[in-house]
Amino acid sequence: PSWSDDIPCSIKTNTDTRKGHYEDGEFRQASFTILIELAEFSAKRVKLSRLGEELGEYRVLSVEPLTTVGRVQILV
Repeated sequence: PSWSDDIPCSIKTNTDTRKGHYEDGEFRQASFTILIELAEFSAKRVKLSRLGEELGEYRVLSVEPLTTVGRVQILV
């Protein structure tokens, strides 16, 4: 499957460490809370970037509609 067009969102970093190592390099362990204005969201993975910096691809852990503010909160 291909990626959709960029979706404007607010990204809050919960945790972010680049201390993970494996034989051929290192990896990033991170968690983000994302707010979007879409009414529905069903993706299983997201690719995040902020201000031109690629944050990586992440599995969606939870999706919660915030109906009082008209947003959807996504935890990755």
